[in-house]
Amino acid sequence: MKTFYFHQLKSHGDLGRSSTQHLLPSLAVVRADSLSSARRLLRDVGLSAKSYRVATASEARLIDHFEPGTVAWTTADMTESEWVIGQTVDEYVREHPNWADPA
Repeated sequence: MKTFYFHQLKSHGDLGRSSTQHLLPSLAVVRADSLSSARRLLRDVGLSAKSYRVATASEARLIDHFEPGTVAWTTADMTESEWVIGQTVDEYVREHPNWADPA
């Protein structure tokens, strides 16, 4: 199992407020068997990435205690220690009123 670090993210949620221009996703960490599996897991949460690398030990520790296949991601406006773990971009915007679509 390897841990991959993705950056230059784009979001592809179903809700308007989960688009890249509103959500501003920036980084993601994914633990998977291969890069193709990691990219698939990233897509499953509504993200894609232009660039990746193998995660450093400190980046990998962020998700070490979670199930394999867990995706952790962050946005440009979150602090360094804030990460969304195991949620899709749509789930995140639904749970946070400042990101939710108007009813």
